[in-house]
Amino acid sequence: MLWLFTGDSITQGAAHIGEARSYPQLFEEWIRYQMGRSHDFVVNTAISGNFAEDLLAGYDERVARFRPDAVAVMLGTNDAVRGASGLSTYREALAAIVGRVTREGARAIVLTPPGVTADATTRAPHVAAYAQAARDVAAQNKATLVDIFDAWSEGDDGEVPAAWMDDAFHPNARGHREIARLLIAHIGETFVKGLH
Repeated sequence: MLWLFTGDSITQGAAHIGEARSYPQLFEEWIRYQMGRSHDFVVNTAISGNFAEDLLAGYDERVARFRPDAVAVMLGTNDAVRGASGLSTYREALAAIVGRVTREGARAIVLTPPGVTADATTRAPHVAAYAQAARDVAAQNKATLVDIFDAWSEGDDGEVPAAWMDDAFHPNARGHREIARLLIAHIGETFVKGLH
């Protein structure tokens, strides 16, 4: 199988994890080594600074040409800077992406954006609504949902654990390990064995 990860700087693993591995790289170790699927391959086409419509516009280059078997999409952290006025654009673009993944025969995996700290003043008031939009899109398209936002908001009175963040909205190496842990726990052996 070919697993494709795409999104923004968080999925790209840009700058904020030092010499550590990003969550797609940790997933790759799990699927190829721990799961013994050595002929599975992982591609990461995430681009720092991207919004949902950027991925939609570049879908052919970043997704379709690889003919993936499964596509994991995490978007919303950048989109949230547009506040309530950008929510419908985000929802429509993400739905178009996930719908196309499904129509082209791949398994769609939607990851909600992780939470942000209160210091992310333009994002913090809105990221929960973008996470809910991602949940809605996953449900409407029968995609697999991995709810990072919800899991990260369970402790510390709903705040993102500061120890998992490099800045107000980028996870650090620990944060990437936590995203990978949630992704792997949710997918698990049953999901993998059901794929061909």
